[in-house]
Amino acid sequence: MNSIKWATSILMVVSIFFGILAVNAQMSMSDSNFVIIDDMKSINGWYPSSDLKHKCSINISSEDTGINISYNLEEPYSWVDISKNIDFSKIPEIDQLLFYFEGKGAPNTLELKLTYDDGTTFGYKRNRATDNNDSVYLSPWQITYFWGGASHLDTEPVDFSKVKQIHFAISNDPAKEDMPGNGYVVIRGIAGEKKPPQENVFEKYKDIIIAVITGIFGIATGYILRGRKEDPKERSPRADYGSKGGKNSSAKARYSKGYALAGQKKYEDAIQAYDEAIRLDPNLAVAWNNKGKALEALGKTAEANAAFAKAKELGYEG
Repeated sequence: MNSIKWATSILMVVSIFFGILAVNAQMSMSDSNFVIIDDMKSINGWYPSSDLKHKCSINISSEDTGINISYNLEEPYSWVDISKNIDFSKIPEIDQLLFYFEGKGAPNTLELKLTYDDGTTFGYKRNRATDNNDSVYLSPWQITYFWGGASHLDTEPVDFSKVKQIHFAISNDPAKEDMPGNGYVVIRGIAGEKKPPQENVFEKYKDIIIAVITGIFGIATGYILRGRKEDPKERSPRADYGSKGGKNSSAKARYSKGYALAGQKKYEDAIQAYDEAIRLDPNLAVAWNNKGKALEALGKTAEANAAFAKAKELGYEG
């Protein structure tokens, strides 16, 4: 039982060891694991556009902290937009997009749109957003399919690596209680959170893992073999002779003969050999025990039990 407890303790220590490795791997990732996609401090490359069907206007200017989009949406359903060609495949792989905005004026919808090379567009909308401030963190699943491309894309998230163009738009949607009017929105940069490298923990700690597993296997095997009780019929001639016996070589020779005969199922001849061994060394515990096994095989239960009791008295521990 102590052996099992000891082996269990080893397994617990090993589990804790690898648990700590996993936690450390997570904690080692930098909290500033971001890539700046555009700091929005310059209007270079950003192009304004507006709805031609409704009365509206747009003006953009750069500030120290971002691009200022001044708008006037005079009619329902009107919109203004700024766009820039940015090839996301040339930036580190990201799994989240984020930006910060400040707004003031008539509450209208703020839109982020991401467009593929073939015109497929995914986007995110926040209604009545242009009169407040907020930080926006978006996973691929929060940026949904808008239009273009294949119809099955309406059930898929955006693929950042395919994005070639980015848009920020301000639009009016009466159904969402937007209000026509003027105001401004400052976009203070857009960034992506980089995907953490997929470190192969097994490859990094392969030698340690193999060494630990080998050690545990060896220890467990040793305890199993040490703890296994052998069938007394199969005990070798060099088995436990008891606390007092085993000093007479002639007796041990007779015992070995009995052991060989028992292995051939010649139990009566084996009993005679064991009796000769016991006559020469009455304290030979293993001879008493194996005599009991031979008697038991012949159906002589009472005599067998007496022999077993004598073997135990002499210190036999099989």
